[in-house]
Amino acid sequence: MCIEVLGRIHTSTRHRRLWALTTVVLMTCVSLWLFGETHPAVGAHPVLVTVDPGHGGIDPGAIGARGELEKQWNLAVAENLANGLRSRGVGVLLTRVNDRHLSRPYSVQQELLLRAALANRSGSALLISLHLNIESTGRAIGPIVYYQAGNVRSRRLAQALETALAAVSGILNPPRPSHLLILMASRVPSVVVELGFLSTPADRARLATPGYRAVLAKALANGILYYLGRS
Repeated sequence: MCIEVLGRIHTSTRHRRLWALTTVVLMTCVSLWLFGETHPAVGAHPVLVTVDPGHGGIDPGAIGARGELEKQWNLAVAENLANGLRSRGVGVLLTRVNDRHLSRPYSVQQELLLRAALANRSGSALLISLHLNIESTGRAIGPIVYYQAGNVRSRRLAQALETALAAVSGILNPPRPSHLLILMASRVPSVVVELGFLSTPADRARLATPGYRAVLAKALANGILYYLGRS
C-alpha cells in the first residue's frame, strides 16, 4: 500500500513542493515495516518459568515421621505457584504434573539432567526446583534457597526468593551457593528451594496445612516477579 501511495504522488504532480510529502510518506512506510508490519509487539509472548516439583514416581524424596512424602507436598506447592504466576501473565512449564519420574530406567543423575534440560530447551527465564529438607537434629527450621555457585543472576534470584519466603515463614536463612547437579546442568538462572524441614516438628506441622503451602507458593511467585522486574 505504501508503494501505491508513493506512485500516485509521483505521477499526479510535477510540483517540487510535493516531494516533501513524498519523503514523509517514505519515512513512515519504512518505520511501519521496521516496527509495525513485520515485528510482533513487545510482550506479545509471556516470559516463561520452569517450575520443578522435586522427586516423584518411585522416588518419594524425604519421608516425615508420620509418613509424609516430600514428593506430594513439592507438587502441591508447584501447582499453586504455577497458577499464581499464570494469573499474573507469566508462562509456566512444570517438569511433572503428577506423581511420576522422567528417566527410564530411573536414575537420580539422569532425572536431574532431564529436568535441567527441559528448562534449557524451553527458553525459560529461570528454573526453580522445589524440595523439602531433612536433618538429624530436628532443630533446623525454615526455607533455604540454594543457587548456582558463581552465577550472579542465580544469586539475585535466590535473594529475592529468600526475602519473600522469610516474610511469611518468619525465618531468614541466607541463600547458599551450591554445586547441586540440577543447578550446574542448568544454562538459565536456577535455584533449589528447600521449603522447610520434614524432620522438624514445627515445620512439618505447618507444611501439612494446605493454607501454609499456598502462602509459600504466593511468596515464591512474588519473589520471581520481583526478580523479573514485574512486581
